[in-house]
Amino acid sequence: MIEALDALLATDGYACITLHPRADLGIGRAARITMIERLFERARQRGSGFRLCREVAAEAGRQSGSGAASGSA
Repeated sequence: MIEALDALLATDGYACITLHPRADLGIGRAARITMIERLFERARQRGSGFRLCREVAAEAGRQSGSGAASGSA
């Protein structure tokens, strides 16, 4: 996964990662949590920041001049 992150950041300049908290299907297992911690640390070392989808949508709405992405609908 670290190699995939490096490739995404080098190519697109960003990576969108969605995690599911369920223990049986998602990231909720101890071994997976450790892997994600390493992945996030790698991203921080490369200068990445972390934002929620709603924050990105609100910023996009402000930049486009529409209030639609701000959650006011």
